[in-house]
Amino acid sequence: MPEPDVLSPDELRDAWPALSAEERAEGLKLLPRDTAEDLFFSISPREQVELILALPQAEQRSWARGLAPDDAADLVQEAPPEYRDRLLGMLDEQTRREVQALLAYREDHAGGLMSPRFARLRPEMTVDEAVTYLRRQTRQSVEMTYYAYVLDA
Repeated sequence: MPEPDVLSPDELRDAWPALSAEERAEGLKLLPRDTAEDLFFSISPREQVELILALPQAEQRSWARGLAPDDAADLVQEAPPEYRDRLLGMLDEQTRREVQALLAYREDHAGGLMSPRFARLRPEMTVDEAVTYLRRQTRQSVEMTYYAYVLDA
């Protein structure tokens, strides 16, 4: 029987708007990691900033590093100015460069909305190899593949 003061994931989601940043951080820690990640990726960048900053410093980096570059750029833009450099410092070098490049664009322009990561295919790949590779890349590093362009080599 669950403890009465521990919320289930659904109860935490329902209570989320009424909780303080500290209560949200505590609730997130009680969830299994995959459930916590689902919740974290479903909330707004502003809520993500508040949540990351409410977590113990040792845990902040793992949550910031889980974001795709375009989502990390949104996170940095939503952060109070005094925390932006600190958030950027939590990212690995490649992601930090990608985020800084995205931040050079206005938030509502195409450059600020797109992800800098893409899948690149080799000209000698068969269609079957290309589809298999794209599926694997979508799972591993590319957020979503909507189009695949075929060019003359």
